[in-house]
Amino acid sequence: MADQEQSAEDQAATDSAKATATIANLLPADGCSYPVTINGTDYAPNDGSLEVAHDHVPPGQTITARISYRLTGGTATVACGFDRTVELPEIAFRIIFVIDDGSQESSGTPAR
Repeated sequence: MADQEQSAEDQAATDSAKATATIANLLPADGCSYPVTINGTDYAPNDGSLEVAHDHVPPGQTITARISYRLTGGTATVACGFDRTVELPEIAFRIIFVIDDGSQESSGTPAR
């Protein structure tokens, strides 16, 4: 049975679309934690993708990245400042490469 199960990252890599997205971690600045925005629409990462976002987006910053993604058809929640939560369509994704990591020295580097 374990062979038939795929991690969220593996699922996002198969049968998926590709897009340029922004991923934010603005909770430290009373924004929201890890919404993924594609063409002006916000999505909430599924559990497996949340770890990917956490590994790539420093607190208080937003990155722009090329991602491979799959909409799960479900909903998920992002935490926001002032003890708010926002329910959004759920997305499973992996980062192909970071276009802009929010620093002054961005260079379009492949994801770790």
